[in-house]
Amino acid sequence: MGTLLKSKEALRSRVLEVSLAADEVTALIANRVDSLPRLAFAACPPGESPPSEQIDGLFAGRIALNQGTYASMKRPIFEAQACYLRSSKTRYIALTSKPSPSLHLMRKIIALKTSV
Repeated sequence: MGTLLKSKEALRSRVLEVSLAADEVTALIANRVDSLPRLAFAACPPGESPPSEQIDGLFAGRIALNQGTYASMKRPIFEAQACYLRSSKTRYIALTSKPSPSLHLMRKIIALKTSV
């Protein structure tokens, strides 16, 4: 994931957008869940919806959570997981789709031979 997604400000922006209170955001970041990639794995494995107990763990008892907090946290967790998986897929495709140096060299030689 790019530098922007790894920033505290990106996380802060996403969780404030889903109506988390400022003290909830501060508690989340104070518990070292301070970037979207960390949020992607902090509550549950990608592809799963975190139960309330796992969301409680994100805040480490620093504040009392309510039903609105539980509901609000599911969206940024899902988005963080989706961003991470998309980034991983993009990196994999980029690594596997690059032609090998020898293939690239062979293509150049063939192109030179056909142009002469």
